[in-house]
Amino acid sequence: MRKNMIATIFAVLVIAVGCSSDTEPPEVSITSPSYGDTIDVHTITITADASDNKELEIVEFYIDNTLLGEDSTSPYENDWSIVSYDNMSAHPIYAKAYDLSENFNQSEVVLVTVKNRGVVSGENTDSAVVFDGMWAERSVAISGAPDQAVVDSITLTVTIYHLQPSDMDIYLRSPDNTEHQIWDNDFVGPTESFTTTYFADESVEGSWLLRIYDSVTNGLGGYLAEYKIDIYWKF
Repeated sequence: MRKNMIATIFAVLVIAVGCSSDTEPPEVSITSPSYGDTIDVHTITITADASDNKELEIVEFYIDNTLLGEDSTSPYENDWSIVSYDNMSAHPIYAKAYDLSENFNQSEVVLVTVKNRGVVSGENTDSAVVFDGMWAERSVAISGAPDQAVVDSITLTVTIYHLQPSDMDIYLRSPDNTEHQIWDNDFVGPTESFTTTYFADESVEGSWLLRIYDSVTNGLGGYLAEYKIDIYWKF
């Protein structure tokens, strides 16, 4: 009986020692994004590769030394939105992996830059007659903005050659079909620029329509030579 008890105790000790002898930390590395990347999408998925000689427990993700989130199943990943960060600011990303024996390891730091502001532009140089009681319309198709980008502000530059420029009411219509008056019988010309936040948070991409009305019937007319639109976007 005594021999059996000693054997049992010895077996338990062997198992315990075996379980506690794991001192090898996991391996972990950030696989995306890469060092030096510029992040110009609303939300990215950070991914990591991790492994352990026994069994991995969890992988944590850090931005600016602050815990972003964690994942316990492969593939190890976490979503990161760049909306609230300063434009063109740099941020270190790293991951920590833990095994069941509480060993842990940290990946190398990946330094990235976030770009959550930018500008896209378009221009129309087709001429259009602007005359008594008539509407002149020209559109510009805007593309190239990131997904989920919205309008921050707009700078509109218009060139109109007209004998009486103050006769004109000038409007801009967005792809969301919102319209705002930009000049109200106060266009001086021939080239004027106007910056506005009228269309803030609306869609960037699509057709932006410039509409001009010659509101005074006095026999004095002219023509629209060109207009350019610069759309400053944000997330």
